[in-house]
Amino acid sequence: MKIIQKIIGLYFFIGAIITYLFYLLTQSTDHIFSFLIPTTIATLVFLIYTLLSYLYLKYPNRTVYENGFSIMLLIQSLNIELFGYGFKNFYFPEVAIHFNLKELSDITFNCSYFYLAVLNGYFRTNANNSISINLALLLLIFVIPYVSKKITEKAESLQVDSELFNL
Repeated sequence: MKIIQKIIGLYFFIGAIITYLFYLLTQSTDHIFSFLIPTTIATLVFLIYTLLSYLYLKYPNRTVYENGFSIMLLIQSLNIELFGYGFKNFYFPEVAIHFNLKELSDITFNCSYFYLAVLNGYFRTNANNSISINLALLLLIFVIPYVSKKITEKAESLQVDSELFNL
């Protein structure tokens, strides 16, 4: 079970670094000042993602790091575009429900094996008002505490067994 925690932490740690590098490589330098605020937001977001992923990778059973990692996954699972403001930052398989807030009857279901999204800041041309929720990341939020619980139960049972053996 500890290997599952390490794989999850390593995936999100390496993914944050690669996604941020990909984001920087795809930015144009024509209008650098107009992209200064979105790039600053993306830099802060991916620094936080990288830090939380590293701490979870290094210390997966500490509650503070596990909770921070779960909050990071929750933030990644929500993709918001409202009145020109956009916030999307994730790199994971997508199983998402997309709600169009202009027409509430327009609800779509998106699915892909891997999806990379980086959108930050205010964009005047974006008239889309929508919210997407990535169900795959929400499921992972519930898997992480389950794995931690199994590891602590196993460690406690080993400790009890070793105490009985010492008697």
